[in-house]
Amino acid sequence: MVQNGGFQGFGYRVVRLPRWAAFLIVAASVLVGLLFMVLAAGIALIVVPVVLVAGAIAAWFGRRRNGNFNAGHHRSGHSAAGGGDVVEGEYIVLDRDRTNGGYGRR
Repeated sequence: MVQNGGFQGFGYRVVRLPRWAAFLIVAASVLVGLLFMVLAAGIALIVVPVVLVAGAIAAWFGRRRNGNFNAGHHRSGHSAAGGGDVVEGEYIVLDRDRTNGGYGRR
């Protein structure tokens, strides 16, 4: 009778792998990794120029639709007063109130 100290295991069996089989597995793994890298680079060579050209076309038609290449923008890049890019809102400043030691509103 073979005793394993009460440990039933998970059904795994340890097998000694020949050196040539281990080398073959490592070589196959490296080749599959290189294949995926070449495939990703090939896809990038096609997709990146298409995206750049599409972005340039979208920017060109976006500027032409406004009728002016600098419509609504000053040299600083901020929009002109009264433009649609201005966001207005109300705010409160939180500061430590020295009289009661807590936080209060100004």
